Amino acid sequence: MKFKLMMKNEETGKFEEKTFTQSFVPFFYKRKTTDLFNKVSKGKITEEKALDMQLELVVDIFEKQFTFTDIQNGLDIKTSSRQLYDIFYHEILEYPEYDVQLKALEEAAKASLENADFLAQAPQTVE
Repeated sequence: MKFKLMMKNEETGKFEEKTFTQSFVPFFYKRKTTDLFNKVSKGKITEEKALDMQLELVVDIFEKQFTFTDIQNGLDIKTSSRQLYDIFYHEILEYPEYDVQLKALEEAAKASLENADFLAQAPQTVE
């Protein structure tokens, strides 16, 4: 499992991309992730709180190679959704890879629109 952050180089003072890796994730995190997502789906916690909890889990999963503050300051907004998806949904919950899941969602949305057009042309009354 990989996680990329922009980290400040103490020598140069510039931000540089750093990739952190974790080769072993205990099954315990599958249970924690499932519990967290269940709480969100049932409205027991806010999405903001859930995001904070996800980031805290990432820190723990990667054995504190970086901090919560490092994520807040160094996670690129353009890759954040994908990276979090890859960790929680793909790696831990074993859903399809991000690109595969995105394509499936796009195809489902397209099929829904095609069905909506068909239904709009159907007679509105039944005799």
